[in-house]
Parts: sequence; C-alpha cells; structure tokens
Amino acid sequence: MISSENPPPQKNKNVALVTAVVLALMQTSMGVMLFMIGAKQNIAMLQSGGMIALTVATSSGIGTILIYKEKLTAAGWLMISAIGLLVPGISLFSSGLGWISLIAIPLLITWIARQMLPDSKISVAAIFGIVTGVVSLLIDIYAPGDRATLPQIQFIVPAIVLLLFFVVASLLATNFRHYRLQTKLLILFLLVSLIPLGLLVFFNQQVVRQSLTEFANQSLLFTGVQTQNRIDAFFEDTKNTLQQEAQIASIRAYLTSISEGQPAIPTNVSVALSTLYRKDPEFILAYTLIDRSGNVVLSFPKRQYAPFMGVSQTIKNDMQTSMAVGSPYATPVLFDEDNNPSIFFAAPIYHTARESTPLGLLVVQYNASILQNLIVQQNELAGPNSFGTLIDENQLYLANGQNPDLLYKTVAPLSADKVEHLISAGRLPNLPPEELTANQATLAAALADVSPAEPFFTTSTQPVQQVAVVWLNAHAEWQVGFFQPQDTVLGIVTTQTRKTIPLILVIAITVAVASIGATRLLAAPIVMLTRLVERIAAGNMNVQVPVTTQDEIGRLASAFNTLTSQMRDLLSDLENQITERTLDLKRQTVQLQTAAQVAQEASALQDLDTLLNRTVTLIQDRFNFYHAGIFLLDERKEYAVLRASNSEGGKEMIRRGHRLRVGEVGIVGYVTSEGKPRIALDVETDRTHFAHPLLPETRSEMAIPLVARGNIIGALDIQSREPNAFDEGDVTVLEVLANQLAIAIENSRLLTDARQTLEELQIAYGKTTNEAWQKWLQRANKPIGYRFRGVEIEPISEKPPEAKLALQQGQNITAKAENAQTESHTLAVPIKLRDQAFGVISLSIEGDEVSSDFTELIEDISDRLAIALDNARLYEETQSRAMQEQVTGEIISRIRETLNIDTMLKTTIQEIGEKLNLHDIAIRIDLQDNATTGETR
Repeated sequence: MISSENPPPQKNKNVALVTAVVLALMQTSMGVMLFMIGAKQNIAMLQSGGMIALTVATSSGIGTILIYKEKLTAAGWLMISAIGLLVPGISLFSSGLGWISLIAIPLLITWIARQMLPDSKISVAAIFGIVTGVVSLLIDIYAPGDRATLPQIQFIVPAIVLLLFFVVASLLATNFRHYRLQTKLLILFLLVSLIPLGLLVFFNQQVVRQSLTEFANQSLLFTGVQTQNRIDAFFEDTKNTLQQEAQIASIRAYLTSISEGQPAIPTNVSVALSTLYRKDPEFILAYTLIDRSGNVVLSFPKRQYAPFMGVSQTIKNDMQTSMAVGSPYATPVLFDEDNNPSIFFAAPIYHTARESTPLGLLVVQYNASILQNLIVQQNELAGPNSFGTLIDENQLYLANGQNPDLLYKTVAPLSADKVEHLISAGRLPNLPPEELTANQATLAAALADVSPAEPFFTTSTQPVQQVAVVWLNAHAEWQVGFFQPQDTVLGIVTTQTRKTIPLILVIAITVAVASIGATRLLAAPIVMLTRLVERIAAGNMNVQVPVTTQDEIGRLASAFNTLTSQMRDLLSDLENQITERTLDLKRQTVQLQTAAQVAQEASALQDLDTLLNRTVTLIQDRFNFYHAGIFLLDERKEYAVLRASNSEGGKEMIRRGHRLRVGEVGIVGYVTSEGKPRIALDVETDRTHFAHPLLPETRSEMAIPLVARGNIIGALDIQSREPNAFDEGDVTVLEVLANQLAIAIENSRLLTDARQTLEELQIAYGKTTNEAWQKWLQRANKPIGYRFRGVEIEPISEKPPEAKLALQQGQNITAKAENAQTESHTLAVPIKLRDQAFGVISLSIEGDEVSSDFTELIEDISDRLAIALDNARLYEETQSRAMQEQVTGEIISRIRETLNIDTMLKTTIQEIGEKLNLHDIAIRIDLQDNATTGETR
C-alpha cells in the first residue's frame, strides 16, 4: 500500500504505548456511553454494542501491557484483530455508524500497523482495515431488523468524518515526501476521484435527509392541526348541541314546575333524556338535570342518577358559574371513585329566551375514551407509522394513538404533593404513584420546551421520532402531538443508500484499479530511469537510458545520456588526477609521519648529539635525500657549525669541523641570517649555493632555519641529486619537522643547563649543610652521639670503625662482629642530607645475616632522622639569632636614650656587661690610630 523511499525509522515503543493507552480510553468511553444509554432507555441492542466496545478496549489494555514488555508485534496484531473482527458487530446493534467505520477503521488499523508491526506487514494490515470498513458499512446499510439509533448520530457523523479527514490529510502531508513516486501519484488520483464522489454522496444524503425531515415535520404539523380542529370541533359542537337541547320544551317546563313548587311529572322529560342518550350510546354515559340550587333532579340512565358523587366541589362551582354567566361549560377529564374517566358538558336552562336567570343545568357525561377515538382515527394520516397523542396541562396522556397502555399516565413522574392534589381533585386515577407515570423524562422536557414558534423536535428515546406539537383552543394548555419514527421518515434515504452503495463500491474499485494502472504507466519511465541512475551510482557508467517518447520524460532521458557521457569523460580525467594526487599524498603522509616521529623521539631523547644524529637518520630513511645536515650556531652566532649528517661526505665534514659564516657563505649562511627557508632548485644557477667538494653530486638544495623562542639557533640543510626535487609540500612538511627539531634542541640545551645547575646547587647545599654541622659540633661541646644497650642510654665519644667507614663513604656498611659469643653483625647506616653524611646509625644485629627489609627500614628511619635533626639545628640557630637580635635591640635602645658621648659610652659598657655576663669590658676612642676600638674580657 504505502511504501517509502527510505527505510522507515525503528518502531518507537513510547509512541506505540501512547497509542494503545489512548485507544483503550476512547474505546472504554464509547462502550460505557453506549451501555449507559442502553440501560437508561432499556435498549438491549445499545447495551450489546457497548459490551463489544468494552471488549475491544480490553484488547487495547492487554496490548498496552505487551508493548510495555516490548512485544510490539503481538500487541499490534491483537489490537488490529479485535478492531477488525468486533467493531463491525456494533453495526448489527446500532445504525448510523457505517460511514464512520468505513473511514475510521482503515485509518486506525493502518496507524497501529505503522507503530507496532514490521514494515512488510503494514500493507496487509491496511488491506484488512479497508475490507473491515467496507464490511461494517454494508452491515449498517443492509442489516435486517430494527436497530437502535443514537439521536446525536446526525451531528456526530459529520463531525467525526471531518475530523478524520483532517487527520488523514495531516498524516499524508507529513509523510508525503517519504513515499515513492508511484505511491504519490496513486494517492493523488484516489483523492481527486474518490473524495469528490464521497462528498457528493454524503452531501446528497444530507440534503435528502433534511428535505425529508422538513417534509415530515410539515406533514405532522398539518395532521396535528387537523386533529386539533377535530377535538376543538368536538368540544364546540357538543357545547352548542347541548345548549340547544337545554331549550327542549319538556325540560324547561319540568324545571319551571319544580322552581315554582308545583308537582311535575317526569315522564316526558325522561323520554327526552333517553332520546338524547341514544344518539351516541357508545360514548355518552348519562344526561342529567340540575336545578338552580345544584341538586340533581333527574338522570338517564337511572344508574347514573348521582353522576357527580366523585366530582370535586371545584368542578361543581365551575358549573354553577356557567349557569350564572349563561354559557356552556366543558370540564377536563375527571375520574370517579372507580377511576373511570369522564368529560362533563353543562348548559344553562332558561324558562324563556328573554330571561337571564337560568332554571338549572343540562349536563351530559361523555366517556373520555372519545378523545382516544378521535386521535386513533388520525393515525398514519401524516405518513406511515405516524400517530398522535393528546396531553393535558399536567402532561397526562389523554390519548395515545400508538400505545393505549400509556393512557391516563403522566409523561414523567410528578411530585408527591402534586399527585395527591390531583387525585383529590379527581384529575388523576387513585392509583399508586409508580402506576401513574410513563417515565419519559426526556420527552417531558422536550414537550415543556416546545413553543408555537418552534413546534418541532426530535426525541432521544428509542425509536427516534420526529414530533410536531399544536395546542387546543378548547383547553389552551392541552397539547396535540404527532409522532413519526425517523427511520420511516428517512426510509427513502436508506433505500437510496442501499441502491447506490454497490454502485459506489464498484466505482471506487474501478477508480482504484484505473489509478493503479495509470500511476504505473506514468511512473514506469521514471522508475526505470531511477533504477538506471542507481546502477550508475553503483559505478556502471556505460549505462544508456532508452529514449522511447518525445515528451518531457524522453527529453529528460536524452539529457541524462548526454550527462552520463560527460561524466565518463570527467571521471577519466579525475582518475588520472586522483592517481597523481594519491602519490603526492602518500609522499606527504610519509613526510608528516617522519615529522611526527621526530617530535615523538625528540621528546624522549635528552642527549643533543643523539637527537641530531637520530633526526638525520630518519630523514635519510623516509625522504631518501642525498644529503641531510643539521647546523647549529656557535655561542657568538658568527658561524653555523655542522653537528650531524647522514651522508659520508657530511660525516667527513664534521670531522674537519665544517662551518659557514652566518649571512655570508652558502644557503645555510643566508638562512641562519634571514630566518627564512630558501630553495635552490638548480644549484648551478643559484649564486648563493656553496659547492663543497665532499658533496659533488648535489643538484638542488633546501635550507630551513631552526627557530626556538624567536631566536635562530641553526639550520636544517637538505640536498638532492635531482634538480627541482622540492615543492611547496616539502617545504611545509620540513618546516614542521624543523620547528619540532628546534624545540627539541632548545629543550635539550635547557635540560643540560638545568642538570648542571642542579648538581652545582646540590654540591653547594651539601657543603653548607656539612659546614653547619661542623660549627654546631664545635659550638655545642656535647657528646658526638648516644648508645643504647638494652638498659640505659649512654653518651659515646668514639666512632666504631664501621661507622667511620660509612660516614666517609656515605653508604651502608655491614660487618660481622668479632669475638662474639653468638653470631652477630654490625650495620652502619649514614645519616645523609643532600648527599652529605653528618652522622651514622650503628646497630648490632644477632643472626646469620641482615635482611634487606630491615636495612630498608633503618634507611627510611635515617632519612627522616636527618630531616628532623637538620630542622632542629635550624630551629636552634633561629632561636640563637633571635636572642642576639633581642639583646642587640635592647642595648641599642638604651644607648639612644642620651646624646651625651660620655654617658653613651658608660651605658654601652654597662649594658654589654650585664646582657652578656662579662666582667671586664673596655671601650677606647683613639684619634691617633683613626679608629674606635673596644675590648672585652
């Protein structure tokens, strides 16, 4: 299906994990929504669809666990299988999801495949998704039987289709540059052909749906108005007829006699009432005469003699009001003690037409089922399966053309107080509250919100219905509603869709096949050209592209053949240049390696002569020059002296002490004067060249100055038997070598000077330390050492022989003890500081020999003892000097207290005697000897 020019990136575990989690959440939400709607409206099909969605969500949850364990392929196939095999089943239970499935399932399965499956299986999964989407659509369209329909589907489908369209467009736009040309052309062909077809079908269906819905609404409204007129006519005609019947002579005469207190014979009246009753015995329950006091005086049939026993006093008062105003009156539906529904019509009876005070009322009692009869007669007048309802102001079903079981039940439950009030007023049957409602809260809310300006709405209950509502004139708050199932209204759309879907699928398949053929036909020359280019890129420059057409592709092939020919010629020239350049690079590589080796060995070699000789040897081995020599300037920088050479002539020149005056003789003289490299490509034409008889074969010469820290210290001289033997590359590399060599020479000189200085300092410090200890011994007047023999420490004044020898030689002396009862040895370890021995540690050790570990221990003790003793000596000297400075300061301070010479001399004598504890001191000023002397004793 979709393939890319470059291999796709490695499957991303994190993206796959997010995909599985999001799908699990979405599927769970959809399943819960379907299940809850089905449970609330008691629709088993929606509950079944919800269970399928929850099963698919479970598979996505298991897939999440597998992805976390890095089993992406298993997770992908599990989720794809669950979606492909189970999701179409939702269409068996809920209609209207086919188009969503057709778009969503292939897209979803392809996305999962790209994130979790191997690249070779993506096409298989995509085909599986397309087939599954088509199957889901066919099930939705052709599935038999009644299925649940979500009322929101007409809004959800366009929104989801639009969302999926943008998702697909985004994915295609993001990855379009990775697709092959054939795939790109195929996508464009399909988009150009199928999208307009799909949009045409979709919008055509929407227009037809809207037109049918508007037509159904108008039909329902028209039928509702007709029904309203019939019910209003029934009320109006009944009241008018009753008004006329109230003027029957026998009835008026009978009530007149009663009102005047005369005896009256009811025979004629009874005959009149029975005649009136028999005109509609199906619905008329009784005719009754009521006097002006509100008492029943006569009724037919006689079993209905007391028809108002279950009628509330409010209704009786309304009848009396009707009597007072002189107009007919109709009651709402009332229920008696046996819960029988009735409608009462009352008309006033007058003695003559001119009188304003009625004699009483003529009342006719109708069975309320007449309203149901009027509604049922209107069923299907608005179209197939259409029916009407009549609902009073309390939303009580007075008539229902589809479900008579809902008669005299409220659409939605009422409050307990209101139910109790309506039952006491005879407006509701005296039944338990749960038997008084149809539990249609959604419909009740819609009926409460509808208005004459917007009399239409769609129910959310199952099945979905289109509804039009009108209001009666006889009872202004009574609503006549006409319903028609939406499936019936949109039946034409379903029929049309069932007929067009096969055609659409055939067209889509035909377009797809044609697109594939067209893309292959158009892309074939370019694909062939691409393959030939790949062969050329692989190194086959003899490929020629066949020119089969005269269009842009043919011209491109011709231009490509011309380009290939030019590239062959260019590559041939480049190969020759590369060969030459490779040889130069090899030579430069060798030169750079030599420079690097010189630098490496220079850092290791410290002897100057060894360094110079090793350098010329490396130059000879790597560059194979006729002669290489290194000149160094003398101390006065007047001559460049040859110090190292690789040629026999050069070595003889070194033995003869060959040197060149700086700035005067030869190329070396020039270089050591100017500090710049110089090359003589032909020495016979170069005036600066100095031809030495020991180097007769020289044809070209190059000298490079040796510069260290900005000072010229010599030159590197290279001579060859070949003319023009040097180029810029040689100069560059040999300059690097010369710089490294100059640094090494300078470092070697500095190292030699540093070593010499260090040796001199060590000798000087050693002598100073030795002299300091000699003075200390003379000044201290103490024993020369101490001895410990296991009992106590005792001073010693003599040195044993081995100690004297160790002190003289400055090294350890081990000797076998003589005249000893047990075998023992004497070890003498000198105490040294700065290679000067100023003491000895002498030990007597029992045993055959002295171990090396023991000797090392004593040496370590000796080294640390030397440092400690010298520090102590320095401390004593420091204290002594500090005391002298203190005494001197005190004496000078006292002397400066006076400016009198005599007093100053006396003070000086006194302070010196006291401070230094001297008993005889003299100071004399002798002008004759031109000196001031002082004596102390």
